[in-house]
This record gives sequence, structure tokens and C-alpha cells, in this order.
Amino acid sequence: MPTHARAKHAPKHARPNRTAGRLMVLSTGGAAAAVGGVLSATPAHASTQGDQVVSVASRYVGDPYLWGGTSPAGFDCSGYVQYVFHQVGVQLPRTTNEQYAAVPHLSGDQKQPGDIMFLPDSSGSIYHEGIYAGQNSWWVSSHAGTVVSLQTIWTSNYLIGRPTAAGAVAAGVVTAGAQPVLQLGSTGPAVVLLQRRIGAAPDGDFGPLTRQAVLTAQRVHGLNPDGVVGPLTRAALGL
Repeated sequence: MPTHARAKHAPKHARPNRTAGRLMVLSTGGAAAAVGGVLSATPAHASTQGDQVVSVASRYVGDPYLWGGTSPAGFDCSGYVQYVFHQVGVQLPRTTNEQYAAVPHLSGDQKQPGDIMFLPDSSGSIYHEGIYAGQNSWWVSSHAGTVVSLQTIWTSNYLIGRPTAAGAVAAGVVTAGAQPVLQLGSTGPAVVLLQRRIGAAPDGDFGPLTRQAVLTAQRVHGLNPDGVVGPLTRAALGL
């Protein structure tokens, strides 16, 4: 289920015509033209996987939002992203936070069409996501009463992930070699060691306070401040 609460019985819509009054896809590279006031986006310099992801994402324009939905009959935001990546051979976990934990992270200025854009709340939990399409736009299934569409990115507070067939995992537990990747919700001795290293209370529970301490440490070491303790952060902290 998505981490953000939605009404459990979102209204179902008959699937609209995908070109009439919405968006006409012009090429498999993700280029699109605006019809009826909907954005156009033409990704530049996207990777081969990125081109494929954007092309697949565009196929579902007009499909309805459905809380908990994971198919063209109805998608929520993470169900849509999961479904699109499955079509290009990348298996992702189900929810926003699981997906964020399961993929390699990049800084915002490194984003390319086909990357996942994750929106964090004030605690660092991911509440929304979509697929970057280039030109300040993303493919997204937003909320009840809407449909999959290409929208302008309306916030600068986002995190970037770039799934790969080799790098993404289909479970909430993520590993980096023999070492676990630590994030919100992680528990155990590895978290205690981390907390002692960053000056957080060593209670073995990776909660919001521990995440804030991780963010501070990442900034001090010149790392991308994503609040997730992966290989680079481990190396910087000597873990």
C-alpha cells in the first residue's frame, strides 16, 4: 500500500480515449505533443532504459487513479511506477518507501528521463512518486479523481532514484554486499553501531531522529543527503 493515506474507494472512471483531449505520444523515445492543454515533454540524452521507461509510462495515460491499485484498471502512485518498471524488466517492491530504499540514489542535477522522483515529507518518509519525463515534467498517478498524466513538477523538494535490473530488489530488505542498507524502520545491532558513530541515542531503532543525524553526517562528508546509509555513507562513517 502507498505510504500516504488515500480514500480506499476512489471512484472508478471509464478509461478515456488516450488521444482525445489528452496526450498524443509521438515517438518511443518519449517525445509527446500537448493536446487539450496537457504538457508535452521531449527527454534529451536519456539512457536506453530511460527511453524505454518513459515510452512505457506514456502508454497508460488516462488510466484512473485507484488507491492501492497496481494495474491499468487503476493505479496509485507507487503501483504505477512498479508496473511501468516491470514492463522493462526491473522488479521493484510495492510501496514508496520500499522502492526508494531498493534503488540507487542520485543528486537532483543528475536526473535523467526514466528516473524515479520521490517526494519526502518533513520526517523523510516518501509520500509520493512518479517518473521523470524531462523538461520539468513527470508521469504520475496522483490522487482520487485523477488519471495518469504528464504533469509539471511542482516542487523542488524531491529525491532521485535510478532502478536497474541488477540493482533493484523485490523486498523491503536491501543489502549492499554483506552489509545491510540502513534506513527508516531498520532495527538491530547495525543500527546501534550507526547511532553511536553519529551521536544518536543507541536504541537500535532507525527513527526520524536517527535519520536527521544521518542527514547531518552526510552533509558534513559532502554526500548526497538522502538519509539512507548505503555503501558511500558507510565508508565515510567508517562502518
